[in-house]
Amino acid sequence: MRPASYNDLNELCRCIKKSFVHLETRDAYGTEVELPHMAKWRRGEADDFAWLDWWLEMLRSHRAAGRTCRRARRLIHKPQRRIAR
Repeated sequence: MRPASYNDLNELCRCIKKSFVHLETRDAYGTEVELPHMAKWRRGEADDFAWLDWWLEMLRSHRAAGRTCRRARRLIHKPQRRIAR
């Protein structure tokens, strides 16, 4: 099985019919999309989160339709990064 790409994940999320669990299996992610925003956060700079609009809108529409959205995070090690704490 190959890992899902960013676009694969987006397409899968749009097709949810009843519920989903976003299973996080890594201690850190830092995708191409996230890295610049994480760097701003570390520097204490403000972010308007416009880059997350598609995700937040998708979650809102699923919730409005009565679908369940959950996140499960598997931690192997004690979080070392500030973002994971």
